[in-house]
Amino acid sequence: MRCWQIRNILMHMETRTENTISNLSSYSTLVFGTALIVAVVLDIIMPFKFLAEPWNRYLGVFVVLIGTVIVFWAENVGRKYSIRRKRGEVTHVEHISKGVYSFSRNPKYVGLGILLIGLGIILNTIFVIAGAIVSIVIIHFFFVSKEEELLANRHGAIYHEYKSKVKRWF
Repeated sequence: MRCWQIRNILMHMETRTENTISNLSSYSTLVFGTALIVAVVLDIIMPFKFLAEPWNRYLGVFVVLIGTVIVFWAENVGRKYSIRRKRGEVTHVEHISKGVYSFSRNPKYVGLGILLIGLGIILNTIFVIAGAIVSIVIIHFFFVSKEEELLANRHGAIYHEYKSKVKRWF
């Protein structure tokens, strides 16, 4: 993803009258997808293998499974919370103090990063792994801080208490 593309996305986010967590999440997922596409193209142009075959596949599948479990766990907890919150059965405190969100404030991003690293190991390309790292850095500086600002505005002291107890990434 080029700098001007990131800038355009961020400008679009700033011009929206209402930024929501789901909007930011969809943009951040686009960052991971773009990184994967760019990395695969770079590997086609300049292949660079760094792991011994076939061990990379076993290790990569294991890493992809870990990332996938984390992503689905985060999505499942979020979906259950969303449904129960609409019915008035749950508060934000219950959501953030259970499941994967008790270990990381951003488990979906952690899972996607791990998943992308696993794909890089399976494909035996350093570019995908580098793309995962670059994606996490972009997410950290451009999306997570905005999400945390929205959550702090929405939930106030409850969210600040949560931030003091749970680390941003691990």
